[in-house]
Amino acid sequence: MDRPVLAYDDCGFCTWWAQLFADRTDLRVVGFSDLSTDLLEGAVTFLRQFEEYERLREHGYRFAADQRDLWGQFVSSTPPTQREEADN
Repeated sequence: MDRPVLAYDDCGFCTWWAQLFADRTDLRVVGFSDLSTDLLEGAVTFLRQFEEYERLREHGYRFAADQRDLWGQFVSSTPPTQREEADN
């Protein structure tokens, strides 16, 4: 059976949380930029069956995203895409 997947936004705040989940759970952690088409389509199909999904998703994301600077003062990590650029 496939492991559940946690998809995260590739910003420092989300990367920090994704790493925490990766270290402490059996979730497969995948950045949005690395999501396969099948995984993305499956997630969207599943979530769209819930009536309030879109409204809650947008509200929750906007709340966190609008305060990234604040959250990033407490928890942050370099996103993988930025680590790869620094290595080159």
